[in-house]
Amino acid sequence: MNGNDLVLLSQYFSAALAVGLGAIGAGVGWGLAAGDTVESLRLRPSLQRDLLRTMFVGGAICESSTIYALVIASVLIFVVKPTGPEGAIAGAHLLLASKYLGAGLAIGLGAIGAGLGLGSATGRAITGMARQPALSNAILRTMIIGIAVAESTTIYALVVSILLIFVV
Repeated sequence: MNGNDLVLLSQYFSAALAVGLGAIGAGVGWGLAAGDTVESLRLRPSLQRDLLRTMFVGGAICESSTIYALVIASVLIFVVKPTGPEGAIAGAHLLLASKYLGAGLAIGLGAIGAGLGLGSATGRAITGMARQPALSNAILRTMIIGIAVAESTTIYALVVSILLIFVV
């Protein structure tokens, strides 16, 4: 294995890590939201339209974190080329491998956090709607604002990943 092989290996591993971790966040987030939707539908079947609408809106925003991870993974696989010095593994190769690993971890862990938080917030909103149907529109608006702000942490992770890949 030469130095560029190590860098290429780190790119592939980091891409898999980014998407794998991101998928955990979205999967658990969707599960939380869907579980609370099912429970709320059991209690208030007449609110099916409002509850499902809220689940899909929250879930779609929850899914965006994984899409950011997919973008970083695609960049690592298809855009970035190993550009270290030819030959044996050197310090430059280790630095490149480390920054790509850092980029994959940053977006992957950022997506886990957002997915869990957004799924939990969506589930709470759905439960609130089942308890107070008259407040459904206010709860939905508040949920959208809250999860949009919570999504900003994944955008920070995305920016850090891009900086690691292209600037550092």
